[in-house]
Amino acid sequence: MLSPTTKKRAAQLGVAATSLAILSTGVALACHPQGTITKGVQNVTTGSQLMAADTTTSAVVAHPGDTLVYKITVGNKAAGSQDQLIKTLVTDQLPADLQLVKEDSLDLGTVAMGQTKSATVTVKVTANTNTTIKNQACFTGDSVDHKVPQQGCDVAYVKVEVPAATPTPTPKPTPVATPTPTPGAGQVLGTTAPTTLPDTGAAGVLGTAVGLGSMATAAVAYIRSRKQGR
Repeated sequence: MLSPTTKKRAAQLGVAATSLAILSTGVALACHPQGTITKGVQNVTTGSQLMAADTTTSAVVAHPGDTLVYKITVGNKAAGSQDQLIKTLVTDQLPADLQLVKEDSLDLGTVAMGQTKSATVTVKVTANTNTTIKNQACFTGDSVDHKVPQQGCDVAYVKVEVPAATPTPTPKPTPVATPTPTPGAGQVLGTTAPTTLPDTGAAGVLGTAVGLGSMATAAVAYIRSRKQGR
């Protein structure tokens, strides 16, 4: 049979043990996820590397019509046994100069301690003037005990450059080839034409007739003179 003093001490020890157990359970169930988010961008058209592009000076260069891929990664840096990041959701509202091509699911669910999960968003550049595009992605999440909500955002910049128009060259006139002369009908190549051609025209015939007439007149005069001399 325990004395009153012994019972009192046992009761005190029981309370202490119960308090310690409750305290230990509370510590074990404390949930402290440490969510992080990073966003990078890659110009698929030009074959650039994935860049953080966190500032305008480090922006990825693009041209109108280029295809870009944004990679959004959410991590959990916590290391405790109950530090999961749950109900992790990413939001990304595209600015006016980008057109959505396709995207992964942005509901990342649970991100375990020391782990990361990623999603990609593919877009097309629709800007037609020189400009800088700022694209921000954010995440929200919660702790297992719903007492330590998480959130954060990150940006990536793209610098759009419109190529200068190339002047249209003035077409040069097409040179005309000199045609090679072809022989005429009846022409014999490689021979020398005669310098004097026989005169067979009307003038030649008339000259011949005049000459014959003169000779006849002289003959008649000779015959008359012979008769008078007898």
